[in-house]
Amino acid sequence: MLSLDLDMAAMDGFEFLEHLRAEASAAPLPAIVLTTMSISEANRRRLSTATRIVAKSDITGDVLVGAIRAAVGDRDARPE
Repeated sequence: MLSLDLDMAAMDGFEFLEHLRAEASAAPLPAIVLTTMSISEANRRRLSTATRIVAKSDITGDVLVGAIRAAVGDRDARPE
């Protein structure tokens, strides 16, 4: 599982996710996107292979742990 920030220096998160999903061995990895960006409909489509998109302003320990547990299939994951 990886946590992905869309605003990265060398390669933005959109491009990184596209490369990740194109790589057969890495494609199944859960990807949680953390962002401060307002996500447009076009960008939402680009992120459609992400497991979850979470606004950084909404991040609490419980939200992050719940998202991670849900992404990796933890049956005890709490609904948000």
